[in-house]
Amino acid sequence: MSKSRKPTLDVLGPRGGVLQALTNANEDTVRWQGANDEELGTGVEYQDTRADEDLNVRVPRDGDGSGTGLRIRARNVFTTANTNGVTDVAFAAILDDGTAIAWGDPANPASDASAVKDKLENVKTLVSTTMAFAALRADGSVVTWGSPRMGGEIPEDLGDALDSGVIQLHSTTFAFAALRDDGRVVTWGNSSFGGDSSAVAEEIAQGVDRVFAYEGTFAAFKKEQGALIVWGMYSPPSNIREQLRSGVKHITQNGWAFAAHKDDDSALAWGHPQFGGDVPEGVRDQLQSDVVRIECNPHAFAALKKGGAVVTWGDSGSGGDSANVASQLGSDVESITASAVAFAARKKDGSVVTWGSGGGGGDSSAVADKLRDGVVSVHGSTWAFAARKQDGSVVTWGHWNSAGGGDHNVDDPEVVQELSSGVLKVQAFYAAFVGYKAGGKLVTWGGLGSGGDSSTVRQKLQSGVREVFSNLRGGALAALREDGAVVTWGRAQNGGDSSAVEAHLQDGVKTLYAAPFALAALKNGNLVLWGYQQNRAASRLIATAPPELEGNISYSALLDD
Repeated sequence: MSKSRKPTLDVLGPRGGVLQALTNANEDTVRWQGANDEELGTGVEYQDTRADEDLNVRVPRDGDGSGTGLRIRARNVFTTANTNGVTDVAFAAILDDGTAIAWGDPANPASDASAVKDKLENVKTLVSTTMAFAALRADGSVVTWGSPRMGGEIPEDLGDALDSGVIQLHSTTFAFAALRDDGRVVTWGNSSFGGDSSAVAEEIAQGVDRVFAYEGTFAAFKKEQGALIVWGMYSPPSNIREQLRSGVKHITQNGWAFAAHKDDDSALAWGHPQFGGDVPEGVRDQLQSDVVRIECNPHAFAALKKGGAVVTWGDSGSGGDSANVASQLGSDVESITASAVAFAARKKDGSVVTWGSGGGGGDSSAVADKLRDGVVSVHGSTWAFAARKQDGSVVTWGHWNSAGGGDHNVDDPEVVQELSSGVLKVQAFYAAFVGYKAGGKLVTWGGLGSGGDSSTVRQKLQSGVREVFSNLRGGALAALREDGAVVTWGRAQNGGDSSAVEAHLQDGVKTLYAAPFALAALKNGNLVLWGYQQNRAASRLIATAPPELEGNISYSALLDD
């Protein structure tokens, strides 16, 4: 009996996102495993939840059990946080030998790690604030560099606590937090953004199982009692703090306010009063029981209750007040989707109800007839929505000229025709949408200046596209094809124009990384960067990428099977 052919295997995608296996074997034979061979899932797609750990992917061969395997490297490229339009970007990378290096705009002190170069060995992962990095090493020690005001320098009194025993690192925009193996949390950096945890020092001195980090706030979770301890920019008042001491199972935040979902299915909120931190008394009563899930936009919250009723609070003009559609939200809602200033609820019968700012998608009256039934999913960008229907058509509504989107192509006959049928999946970005059709074909729509218009590269998007990446407000989009080629469009100066590095993007790219106003591709152990022309030389980041990167930052390696 002859042996079967050894299967081929390749993997594309971002660590922390959807990873996709390319193989000539049966799809259900693809096995995703932790580095210790723990079984995590099967199939050609895997939602990665362990981005900071190596991941194994295997396809067995029929007959003798042998096959092909890959080890997918842990997340290994990082950028500094983007806050308030800061464009002085710093990069850092963990090389295959465990050393870490940094580079980027000299205006950002996090781009220079020379002072700690000898200490950046055996690095497991990195986290960043706006102008500093912190590295967690395999021995449990922490190394930092960058702006002292933003966590780049460890205070002397914390030296012993960060020399060993650290198992997790987290960061807000200006501060760091380290979780130790003894359950203690240690913080440093800007005091207002969570660097000063003295007010909760006793509560986080032991027993913490997990830390959550938000823009200016940290939260420590103690699993046994469901306790949540919060400090930083939006620390809860004393009455809320007491209610968070037990029974918390999930937390939702919109940048201004927080909502906690408890194991008795009640909910409570705190933070900026206008944007959801102050719950009106009538709404508070409705949040005492039967809460299933909480959604939010940057200004308001919407809670889905058992039976499909919806309760809202926060800024009235952004969806916090749903009185005008209360009768439609009393039951049978299955899911809630947000834009920046509105909400859309999909009901069991496939209809959609909208509320909030009319200019941001809260007014869907112009397409009401198309939203009465058949909707299977709703997607929200900053100012608009798109609903995909059972027949593969897509319905769009909202305000396309806001947020720098400029003119739009939603009424373009070619786009209208493409959206009339055959759309399998929709992806929403800052001011643009992408629809996936059979064979990896793409159709794009929305703000022309933010990626809605892909007409200049349309021929390259007719088949074989696996995933689309965006640098958020940079307005540039990039498609990764299954042949490893990259196609870009959108705001040219922020990465939509990749002509300067086009020769490097024709094949072999495994994944893309988004930086503020720039994009990067990982190929054959090298990192290719482009974009970042915000009043700066177009080649600055490319020219300053250190030579140590060349061939030394791999996406995957063959497993010995």
